Amino acid sequence: YSLPENNFIKKADSLINIKLVAYKHFKESYTEKTTDFDLLVSAAIYYPIYSQKEKFAKHCINRDKQLSNSFYDFRSKININDFKYNNFYAFKNYVKSFILNKSHQILKKDSTKILSVVIIDEINSNIRNKNLKIEMLENATINCILDEDCPYTEKQKAIDLYCLKSTNKYKVEKIRNIAKSMKTLRKDSLFPKIKLIDFFGKEQILSSDQIEKNTVIYFWPKEHNRIKFMSKRIHFLQKKYPTINFIGIDGQLDIYNWKSFIKSNNLQVKNQFQLVDKTPNKWFNNSIPRAIIINNTGVIQNEFSFIAQHSFEKLLDRLDYIDNLHYSP
Repeated sequence: YSLPENNFIKKADSLINIKLVAYKHFKESYTEKTTDFDLLVSAAIYYPIYSQKEKFAKHCINRDKQLSNSFYDFRSKININDFKYNNFYAFKNYVKSFILNKSHQILKKDSTKILSVVIIDEINSNIRNKNLKIEMLENATINCILDEDCPYTEKQKAIDLYCLKSTNKYKVEKIRNIAKSMKTLRKDSLFPKIKLIDFFGKEQILSSDQIEKNTVIYFWPKEHNRIKFMSKRIHFLQKKYPTINFIGIDGQLDIYNWKSFIKSNNLQVKNQFQLVDKTPNKWFNNSIPRAIIINNTGVIQNEFSFIAQHSFEKLLDRLDYIDNLHYSP
């Protein structure tokens, strides 16, 4: 992406040519040929490269680099509402790159707008394919909820729009549950008193008046692959921010599997707990396991955040910075 435009286009087009030659040799070996198969392979060849062109353009926009008038000529070959490719990953990835690029262009012209909100508006106004629109709106709505720069009113608009468009009752309920969780444990409030069980089976109480150092309280997700990813993420963050206390809470595994997981992932036993009762804790939601940042006086520093977000480290950096200001001689 750091290449000059002409060099980037040459590389991108050369990749297309290599694949076209390979496909030509493949077809010469077979007598059976169908138009549908040709269309599918063409999409598999072109769309990933077109996605890279959209990403290159976004990279240039964010760095105030001008593109030639002909750069977007490839778009004339594309119908982003082509129903033929409704479930084809290469096509869907292109549409996502297209929407993201357009959103960054809008943001460049008006910096007062919020990216996660603009993306939702662009999906809603550009995508006519109902299934693809709903799928993209779901991801965009979750990203909007997790966006610390997005006002609560805009988050609620995104949730309402998704619930209006989607016919999937399970996913609508998932988004609504996230919305309910979002309304609780708001920024600048005190962390409530909760009952926990430690690794040795003893009941513990955690509350704002017990928190004496900057702390992250995070909740383990449901899916095994996400749990594995999060354990690596925790190890990374603990190493990068040694002055911050990281406390993990589980609300789903049985005791045996929970303990096995803690041992196998070399997690600190003293900082791992299970939630005793989810019923009174309406803020608990493990469809998107939130992470709560608390300062050394027990006050919550963030809204609805996820520990794997790229922006999460910015929040921790800010907490560290404020702490250093407070204690500097």
